[in-house]
Formats: sequence, C-alpha cells, structure tokens
Amino acid sequence: MTTVRGSARDRARARRAADDEPPRRSSKMKVIIGLAVVTTLVCVGMFTSVLGVRSIDVTGTVSLTADEVRAAAAIEDGTPMLRLSTDEVRARVAKLPRVAEVEVERSWPSTVDIRVTERAAVAIVKSAEGTRLVDASGVNFALADEPPAGLPELKVANPTVADPATRAAVQVLAKLPDSLRAAVATVTAQTPGNVQLSLVDGRTVKWGDQNNSDRKVAVLVPLLTLKDKKVFDVATPEMATVS
Repeated sequence: MTTVRGSARDRARARRAADDEPPRRSSKMKVIIGLAVVTTLVCVGMFTSVLGVRSIDVTGTVSLTADEVRAAAAIEDGTPMLRLSTDEVRARVAKLPRVAEVEVERSWPSTVDIRVTERAAVAIVKSAEGTRLVDASGVNFALADEPPAGLPELKVANPTVADPATRAAVQVLAKLPDSLRAAVATVTAQTPGNVQLSLVDGRTVKWGDQNNSDRKVAVLVPLLTLKDKKVFDVATPEMATVS
C-alpha cells in the first residue's frame, strides 16, 4: 500500500510539473519574439531607408535661402534617421558665414528640422573688396552690394573678430538704442579703451571702453539736447563733460 501511495504522489507531482511547463516556455518564447522584433526594428532604422530622411524643413532665414541651408547641411535623401548625426549637420550649417546659431532636430518619422539665426549687422567696414557687414561679435560676415541705410562705418586698424578694439567698438554699437545708433556716422577705436562715436550732425562722443554702456546711454541722451555743444565725454558717466 505504501508503494502505491508513493507512486500516486509521484504521478501527481509529474502532472503538476507538466502543467507548469507550458507557461514557462510561453514566457521564454515571448521574450525571444520581443527581442527579435526590437532587433529587426533597429536594423530597419539603422541600415535601410524605410525610416529615412524624406524632407528637410528650414526656418529662421532672412538673407539666406532655405536651399542654401539644405545644401550646407548635406543630408542625403533616404539617410536612416537613427544614423543621422545632428551634431555633424549643425557643424556644417554653422560654417555659412551669415549663420550665428543653428539647431538641428529629428522630427519623426522622416523630417529633419533646421532652425537658423542669422547674424545681424551693427556696422559696415569699407575695404578693397567693397562694403562688408560686421555683427555685434566683430565677425566680418558678408559683402553688401549696397551699404544698408543707417549702419555706421567701423574704422579700426584691424577689423577682425580677433581684434580687441573691433570687439569693443561693435559691442558699444550693439548697446545703443536704435534712435541713437541711427545718429552715428562712424565709430573708431585705436584701443579697446577709447571708443569714439562721430554723429551724423558733426558732433563727437567720447565713449571710452564698452563697460557701463547702459549707464553711458542714460547719461548721454539728455546731454545731446544741448545743441550748442560739440563734444560729449561719457567715458566716466558719473563725471560726464560737454564742450
């Protein structure tokens, strides 16, 4: 009798084990299938054009055209979206002289968004090549067919972004309100500490360095109402003088 009961218990355990096996096998199969699906999707995204670039949207252009930006981006149609390096695209577009900033993003499933911010000219430089535009960083970024109205001429020995006097002069211009900047005919700087503005009406403003420019503007504007004065020294705004 003991042997029979033992055999019955063994058979019961065997049946329970058999009943438990299919779910475990089913779970393993689901994991295998899931991994296979993920692997397939990655392969499709990385190595085929199924999820490839189909369009490139460009925004923010002013003087540049969208096609010029697309050409600089150099993204081949059908490039797999997952393999696209947005950093490399950004670096290529940033080489355009007119571009100050650029952002590149993927817009799934097949679009690349490129947003550019173009440089804004604050002055012009006259050279043998013609009239060139200079931005608030001192970057000499483009030739102008015709000098834009209202931009002062920058007169420095070495008008480049590496020149401290250039950077000081354009940073002063960038701080001026539009109405005052429009009244400036030329800006000169032999050193970063002696920026000088020549106004269209023949008067002169001794600005000094680019520091405290907001304060200097606040002091200068009311002084300019003194029409009989020709020279305004606001290099030290707390001790401004006129003559």
